[in-house]
Amino acid sequence: MSIFLCESELEAIKNRKRNTPLDDLLWLFLNKSKERQSQTGLVNLSSTQDWWHLAFEYISESALSYRIKEDEGLGAWIRSTVLAIVRRPVCDWVGPTFRDHTLDPPAGNLETAHLSWSVSFAYDLCPSLFTPEEQKEIETCLIERAIGLCQNYCDTLPRKINNWYCILLAGVIVPAAVLGRQDILEDNLERVKLCFSLFQEDGSYGESAQYANYALQGLFLITEAYKRSAPLLLDLQHCASYAKAARFWVYNHIHRKNLSGWGHVSRSFNFGDSAAIFAPSADILLHMAATLKEVDPESASLAKWLFEEAYLPVEQPMVDDRSSFGFVPGIGIFTLILLPRSCEARGPEQLERSRSFENGYTYMRDCWGGDSSVAVAGCAKSLNTVAHSHGDINSLIVTHRGERFLVDPGHSCYRGLVHLQEIVSLHHNTCSFIQNSKAHRTSLDSFPGLIPQNGASGIRKISKDGLSDTVKRGKTLGFFDDGFISHCANDAGELYDAPLDVFERHIILCGAQVIYIVDRIVADEPVTPLWTWVLNNRDGKLEVNPLKDRLVARRGSAGMKIFHGGGGCLSGPQYGYMHDAYHPLPGEKGEGLQGSAHLYRWTGSESRKEHTVVHAIALGGYGEIASWHYETTGKEYTLYSLSDNTKHWTLSLEQDGFTLCGKKTGRSVCFGSKF
Repeated sequence: MSIFLCESELEAIKNRKRNTPLDDLLWLFLNKSKERQSQTGLVNLSSTQDWWHLAFEYISESALSYRIKEDEGLGAWIRSTVLAIVRRPVCDWVGPTFRDHTLDPPAGNLETAHLSWSVSFAYDLCPSLFTPEEQKEIETCLIERAIGLCQNYCDTLPRKINNWYCILLAGVIVPAAVLGRQDILEDNLERVKLCFSLFQEDGSYGESAQYANYALQGLFLITEAYKRSAPLLLDLQHCASYAKAARFWVYNHIHRKNLSGWGHVSRSFNFGDSAAIFAPSADILLHMAATLKEVDPESASLAKWLFEEAYLPVEQPMVDDRSSFGFVPGIGIFTLILLPRSCEARGPEQLERSRSFENGYTYMRDCWGGDSSVAVAGCAKSLNTVAHSHGDINSLIVTHRGERFLVDPGHSCYRGLVHLQEIVSLHHNTCSFIQNSKAHRTSLDSFPGLIPQNGASGIRKISKDGLSDTVKRGKTLGFFDDGFISHCANDAGELYDAPLDVFERHIILCGAQVIYIVDRIVADEPVTPLWTWVLNNRDGKLEVNPLKDRLVARRGSAGMKIFHGGGGCLSGPQYGYMHDAYHPLPGEKGEGLQGSAHLYRWTGSESRKEHTVVHAIALGGYGEIASWHYETTGKEYTLYSLSDNTKHWTLSLEQDGFTLCGKKTGRSVCFGSKF
């Protein structure tokens, strides 16, 4: 009897109503599998990946399709493909050449875990395809190759604790469940609980939004394996922290929209190694909505809403080989299995419009479904895991009226030279610093005495002495929201080398059209700040008018105007990169072209030990944006619209902080700092 597809689940799929999402999803799977069986082996004419990176989705989809329709041709493809993997040498199971093949005994890698799942699901869903001798051969492979190599990885100490550990542990647990090895499930239970604890208490995660999804690719398979094969071993309440990831992803989600080259896809805030077209995997969202609906009903209903928002109506995916490795998350077999018993969807309208999470990310909106949203990569006091970080702390992403204006570059092939550039602070909407008063006169790609941001400091490991301490990333100074004004503040000073001491940034969203950015910089020796602004030119439709103290940008029917209040020198554009989604090979779909991002920089007018500089951003319609003006008088910074006298804001710097006042709205808010 199958572990991962019980008879009641199979009947629910077979007895589905016609012209429903479940019906559409099944026919999508059946049609994809029908096309696949006409090819020889895993990699076919439409594949862009190496065989390791597409094995799980191809084999698991085909195995489920065979279980439902029992097509002989598909069965023959599954049998030959799975046996070919089982009979591959150990070096192929260890992974591609860029993985470590020097260990003795050999240890698995991410690719090993995915092969483990592939063979396990084929054997679990359609064992009758294999002769008794072949079944024994598969079982031996699962014990010696799948479990053995993945267990070696987890047993080797010291070991980093992040998404890798979750995936490799799932490479142990899934075949153990299929083979009925209760001893292995019991022996690894504490490791499973450790992986669950890598998520913050509020459901956020210390790597990136996309790597939270990839870590959960392993954890949700682990949870389903225990629930289906050894339900008494694992209390589902241990999944409570990662269940809350649904809330984090809802705040991280911007909208679903047509994007040239991709069709109708989700857009998300993509700090760190995360795709701009990211949406959580449908399997994971429905795991939350079905399996965890009793553990956390609110998160389960939000997960179901996000599933419907990101994946319905069902469409043929633009890429068909990137979902299981999380490069472009999509729909997997658990979407069909779990959809019939998932909970009702409930949108985010009941949540606060703005929120700051424990991993340092803050999301601010004028309202749910409104015109404007701002995301900030801030600091974090205590991270349970850290990896895939960029030099982006105190950076922000800004959207208005369906257009992304200030953007994060995303990430491309890890082994490409471009990746070395796109992760540094000079390519994010934050600050770098120089210890050379004449540096602002140099070219954009040469900064003598540059002090870039170092990103996260430290990494968590498990050793024979136990788990190392959580990781700190800068200083969180506060978050505030009164329903109209949202404010977050962070100090990233410790993420820079000496002589920098303080890089305190306050970001304030007022309604839908005004953003203030207040920077306080303190160093032991004189430094010159470099402010970088990364603008979206992905489709070549960005219009920019750079002036001495302002940038006017337009996209579609929307506009943005950035005002610089520090008397710095403007330079640009520098033609950077803005990527849609990661691919492990270079030059593939999703990698941005040169010039897909335009970078502009203001360089401070002088080198000093202390700087306080205010930027203001106005948002509006294509023509309306021209009416916004900015005046600085002493320590007052006023942003106002000539076309609407109700839009008038003044920020006043004071000795112990600053005050923001809406002249016509009557709103006044005070914020503390040492100015």
